[in-house]
Amino acid sequence: MRSYRSYIKSLKTWLKECKYPEDMFVCSFTPAIAQEFMNDIDDDERISARTFNNYRGFYVLLWNWMKEKGYASVNPFVDIRKKPKRLTKKIRRTLSNDEVRRLVDFLSQENTNYLAACLLCYCCFLRPKEICSLYWKDIDLENQVIHVDEGIAKNDSSSYRTIPDVILPYLRQLLSLRSDWYVFSDPHTFSSGPKKMCSREIARYWNDVVRPGCQFSMDLQFYSLKDTGISNMAESGIPLTFVQQQADHSSVAVTEIYISHSRPKAQAELKGEDILPGR
Repeated sequence: MRSYRSYIKSLKTWLKECKYPEDMFVCSFTPAIAQEFMNDIDDDERISARTFNNYRGFYVLLWNWMKEKGYASVNPFVDIRKKPKRLTKKIRRTLSNDEVRRLVDFLSQENTNYLAACLLCYCCFLRPKEICSLYWKDIDLENQVIHVDEGIAKNDSSSYRTIPDVILPYLRQLLSLRSDWYVFSDPHTFSSGPKKMCSREIARYWNDVVRPGCQFSMDLQFYSLKDTGISNMAESGIPLTFVQQQADHSSVAVTEIYISHSRPKAQAELKGEDILPGR
């Protein structure tokens, strides 16, 4: 039951983020929409071929049931191909100190709003969907705390993240007087606004603007920022229990997985300008 609910939640969340109507009929869910949905699942760097096939298998099963009950006439997932099991998870690596500097230097000139989003991932370990779901009322700049509501968290549990000093100028620059506005709303400027931005826009901007601008290879993804931040923070001597809390991991063992795959020891501090290499 837990697994089925998780699959259903993933689909409903995706439909909402992509602005499909909440009262959408099952018969309106076309093969093209199903393919778009599965493409987004495949784009997640954490999804292996086996997990992709598990997603596909559930939705094929679900739509077969709906066909039997007369809710749908076709199964939009049946023609989506399985991934060969021999394929491994996509490769994603952490950024070097030089690559972090290049990213900050480039976005400082190109788009400081998007740089703020990058720093929320790098320093506060927020996921793209959490970043796009943040309201200004969730951010306490005075006490330097972000509240991640259980409604947007991946593990369905509320949490709090510490905001390092280095992010404050960028958030203050974005700051809106409307507490009910999203921190990031416009998919081009990443400015605040009343409309929720689809989380895919973060990856799109990374692929279309950041990667060519910084000359990053394909194994550097937006989500690489979280991996890098966790590794740097842990290697700087900050207690693993704090890193675990900041990353919203279920246990220290999960945090240690990130550290075990990290590059040589980085020099970073949670507080102050030194959290960014050379800054």
